[in-house]
Amino acid sequence: MSGLDLLPSEVPGYAEAQAAGRGTVITAEPPKVLPGRSARQLLQLGGAAGGALFLGVAVSTTALGDRAALPVMVTALAGFGVVVALLLRMKSRLYDELLHGYTSVCLQMGRAHAGRWRQQTTGGGNLLWDYAGTWFLRQDGSVRRPPQPDAPEAPGFYPSPTGRGRLELWTGVSWAGLFQN
Repeated sequence: MSGLDLLPSEVPGYAEAQAAGRGTVITAEPPKVLPGRSARQLLQLGGAAGGALFLGVAVSTTALGDRAALPVMVTALAGFGVVVALLLRMKSRLYDELLHGYTSVCLQMGRAHAGRWRQQTTGGGNLLWDYAGTWFLRQDGSVRRPPQPDAPEAPGFYPSPTGRGRLELWTGVSWAGLFQN
C-alpha cells in the first residue's frame, strides 16, 4: 500500500496532530466562522461579477459597435482580472475554512493544486471532494448540515502521507498534493 492509499487517520502523526490542534480538527460542536466574507460569498460575488462583465461587454459592443472595440476590450480584460482574483480568494478562503473545521461552500470537484495530480479524479483531471464529514455552515455560523456520523474523513489539512512533518490537503476522497506548511 502506498502512502497515497492511507486515510488521514492512518497517517503516522495524525493522533498527535489532532491532540495538538495542528491541522483540521472536526469538533462535536460547530466551530466559530472566520471573520470576513465566506468562501460561498466570494464564489457568489465572482459569479455575479462574471455575469455583469459578460452583460456589460455584450451591451457595449452592441450599442457602440466598432467605435469602442479597444475600450471595451481593455475593460473586459480588467473585469476578467477582477473575476479571477475573486475566485482565487474564494479558493484561499475555502482552505482557511477547512483548516478551521468547516466549509461554507461544497464544490463536488475541482483542481485543488495545479502542481500535482493524484488518484480519484474525474475524466477532466479534477479531484473529487466529499464534504459529508465536515460542518457546513452559513455566514452567521448557523448550521446548514452537521458532519454525518458514517461519513468518510472530512476534507482539510492533515499530516501528509508523503511530506514528512507537513500538512497536506485531503479532499474527503484523496490527497491533493497541496501543502499548508
